[in-house]
Amino acid sequence: MKAFINGRRVFGTPVKAYPPEYTSQMEFFFDPEVLTEGQLAPNDRCCRICGKIGHFMKDCPMRRK
Repeated sequence: MKAFINGRRVFGTPVKAYPPEYTSQMEFFFDPEVLTEGQLAPNDRCCRICGKIGHFMKDCPMRRK
């Protein structure tokens, strides 16, 4: 949990007070809405068949099935 707090302090906006709808710090930091602030991740570097990163269409394990 300390890593999330320090990361937010160094790289993002520090949290002075947690919103009242969260019962704990952990609930706040693992909320999908809080984790995905900002723009969407680029999808031009992933496989066009399965959508995963790490290989291209010609090497896709889903293509072999």
